[in-house]
Amino acid sequence: MAYLNVNEVESAIIALSRKYPSFTELITLPHKSIEMRTSHALRISSNLQSRKDAIFLTGGVHAREWGSCEICVFVAAD
Repeated sequence: MAYLNVNEVESAIIALSRKYPSFTELITLPHKSIEMRTSHALRISSNLQSRKDAIFLTGGVHAREWGSCEICVFVAAD
């Protein structure tokens, strides 16, 4: 099984934000990566206007983390 590469992860979260605009928000993060890539976060909420407590999931922070990006993408897709 192949892991998602950085472009596949990025296109997956962009596609999810476009497919479900009523309860997702694509957030461009303020700093570029060490490779000068723009990074995004995907906010998922039944009420995007609300700013109440949340759960934060992150993946792909360290090299060779098994499944971290895939898990975040699959949770968002579900």
